[in-house]
Amino acid sequence: MTSTSHLQIVHHDAASWTEIAAGFHDFNYRQCPSFAFEAAKDVSAKMEFVTLDHAGASIAACAVRVKKLPFLRMGVAFIFHGPLTMVDAKLSPGALTDSLGALRRHYVEERKLSLRLVPPDAASLAEPAMAELLGKSGFKRLDRSARRTIMLDTARPLAAIRKSLDGKWRNKLAQVEKLKIDIVETSDPARFAIMAPMLEALEDKKSFRSSRDVAFFTRVQARAAPQERLKLFLAYFQGRPVSAHLCAVAGGIFGSLLAATNDEGRSINASRALSWRMIEDATKLGKSWFDTGGIDPKGNPGVYTFKKGLNGIDFTEPGFFECSGAGALPRSLGLAETAYRGLRNLRPKFPARLGFEAPIETASERLGAAQDWFVGEKAGLT
Repeated sequence: MTSTSHLQIVHHDAASWTEIAAGFHDFNYRQCPSFAFEAAKDVSAKMEFVTLDHAGASIAACAVRVKKLPFLRMGVAFIFHGPLTMVDAKLSPGALTDSLGALRRHYVEERKLSLRLVPPDAASLAEPAMAELLGKSGFKRLDRSARRTIMLDTARPLAAIRKSLDGKWRNKLAQVEKLKIDIVETSDPARFAIMAPMLEALEDKKSFRSSRDVAFFTRVQARAAPQERLKLFLAYFQGRPVSAHLCAVAGGIFGSLLAATNDEGRSINASRALSWRMIEDATKLGKSWFDTGGIDPKGNPGVYTFKKGLNGIDFTEPGFFECSGAGALPRSLGLAETAYRGLRNLRPKFPARLGFEAPIETASERLGAAQDWFVGEKAGLT
């Protein structure tokens, strides 16, 4: 692999960057411009779309969210589930470490920002020693809770996947398949509103709020390019909507973003039928994994048990990592963020106009969530 000094940072517009980024195996919806722009807008940050090039070829790509503190020479460049470096299903440690070195040189040494990242799930699944690789590249793990999920291998034949399900899960699936449940798949953002009442009722019942709600993903979908578009799966029973799952299909992982089922839907196991439909779609689309969404065995044991029944891999992301320059600015940034988190403990929900997000999930998930002042991301959700 080439030396980091020979990797050139090239800035692109969103459309041309996406054409390049979509070719990487670890491309994912969090790196899609539609998601990135909306997430940046929430915290008054700016987006940069860059590739790391050598000899006319793009070795890596990443969407970078840059947030600076007004009137002070400090800020954060945040890469959420990047950089993208995988040209196939195998990760090249050399390509990753060279890319990290070039990004560190550009954002930390030249622009005097703190560089933070969460690596792509596809890369972390392919390289169990991801945290060690990041450490050797000068990145330190932050004291933040990492997202945990169940990943189901969908590179297998559908019959093999069904046979591998937990026996009780599979039997209940067979029962619900005998019912006349109609499943509708749509990418029309106007229909996302059908999910909102079910999700709001579930949030009220379980006393949590999603970090990214239906309104946010509706805005994302409205600006999404074809390869970025989300899919909404709706289950109808006797003409009434009873369950809904919103999914991301960009890249090699088919991921569940939001899920909600009403009381009628729970009584007939409608979510089980939707889950199997999504697994079917993941295999048809050639996806390597089905990400069932965040789990919290203690705070939400029912959902954990349901997802565990798929007999997938219990996967925890490596977490948040940071590389900062020497001197007073990184320490000042840390003090500022500590002060902000203290304020959040006193006042759990700031007005949206300030760029801060609502509290999330159950109490235990709130304690473990990553509350980041500048970039506005939380572990366990998106």
